[in-house]
Amino acid sequence: MPGDEAVVSSGITRGDRPPDDAPGSVGRSLRYAKKSRRQKQDADSHADGDGVLPPPIVDHELVYDGSPALIETQPALDELIDTLRSARTFGYDSEFIGEHTYHPEVCVIQVATAAGVWLIDPLADIDLTGFWGLIADTSVVKIVHAGMQDLEPCPRLIDHPPGAVFDTQLAAGFAGLPYPASLDKLVDGLTGADLGHGLKFSNWNRRPLTPLQLAYAANDVRYLPLLHDRLVERLLDMGNLTRAEWACDEAFAAEAFVIDPLARRFHGKGLSRLDARQTAALRALRVWREGAAKVEDLPPRTLLPDWVVLALAEALPTDPGALKAVKGLPQPVQRVYGEALVEEVAEALSGPMPKPSKPMRPKSQPEKDQLGALWRGINAHCAKEGVATQAITNKAEVTKYWWLTRRGKPTDDLPLATGWRAELLGPALTLPQLPA
Repeated sequence: MPGDEAVVSSGITRGDRPPDDAPGSVGRSLRYAKKSRRQKQDADSHADGDGVLPPPIVDHELVYDGSPALIETQPALDELIDTLRSARTFGYDSEFIGEHTYHPEVCVIQVATAAGVWLIDPLADIDLTGFWGLIADTSVVKIVHAGMQDLEPCPRLIDHPPGAVFDTQLAAGFAGLPYPASLDKLVDGLTGADLGHGLKFSNWNRRPLTPLQLAYAANDVRYLPLLHDRLVERLLDMGNLTRAEWACDEAFAAEAFVIDPLARRFHGKGLSRLDARQTAALRALRVWREGAAKVEDLPPRTLLPDWVVLALAEALPTDPGALKAVKGLPQPVQRVYGEALVEEVAEALSGPMPKPSKPMRPKSQPEKDQLGALWRGINAHCAKEGVATQAITNKAEVTKYWWLTRRGKPTDDLPLATGWRAELLGPALTLPQLPA
């Protein structure tokens, strides 16, 4: 049966040109079916031309004030890797396009030290294996900002997680600063620098890059060494540096990069009305979609939007002809994968049905009051320690902790109740007395 494993192991690669009715052909049909908003936003950003003056660069010994150097050859890249390794610490970011392919297309890699800013061209004829090895090197600190997506190629391409990562967004949450904060606000607040014109959606795969793109890409890393210095100083003063480092280590551990189709956020109205059979089908279809999207080199939601997956699970189609009634199902997907979709549903229905999960929520007003008091107590304790609650936990996890603790069940699998988080929160994790 063409289930998840069969789809993933089909042997189709991105460069193949399969027949229109074969796996791998759907991506060709859907990838550019709609005009990307990236095109419009890129045009809007460049509407005033590239004559817009960049903001002045802050004068500081940790901020390089020159133009970025372009790295487009293997010897230049190899020399840069040696330079960065000798520096022991450097800022890192990347620009990518993620809406057209299963794995985002990395188009520009930016690095910075106090001595220079470099823009690496991944689209040039260069081998980046050595660079990803540097990202994995635990003896060299990489300074990033909200860097999960930027670091993703490292474990995927060389099978090693990034090492010694200092995420400024996460670290700020342990330094008494707003969390999560954008890079421009954090840089402005701690260094007084202006990053200038934003280019979140730009045609980063164009060559040559425009002056506006070059300036934006450079400034995204230019201030990271100074930002790192300022944050470390604050964290040391507050006694939170080790906690921030632990949080960064956990955030970028190997398991954080493992793709779990069922752990992806799923947007679908009506999930609560699914019965056991439909729930089983939904789980199977979500796993199948991940494998098919990888073959088609498409983002999973481009292959099948969440609401279409939900509609398939609700319909429980028994033959390919029944798929015509599923609103929104792309015709290329129906043509190539119709039988596979029906077989996935049939197999899901032939196996054990998922057990209904018990809602972990208060059942009475006193319980609501107790949970509310626990949540307020955790927030107050975090504020006292200068730590943003959202940097270490969330309301859903606290609710689960409350539910398990109140019923005398183990909480060992909750990060909130183990390790440094439990040590940080201490007595704040004790359940308040249940109101009479």
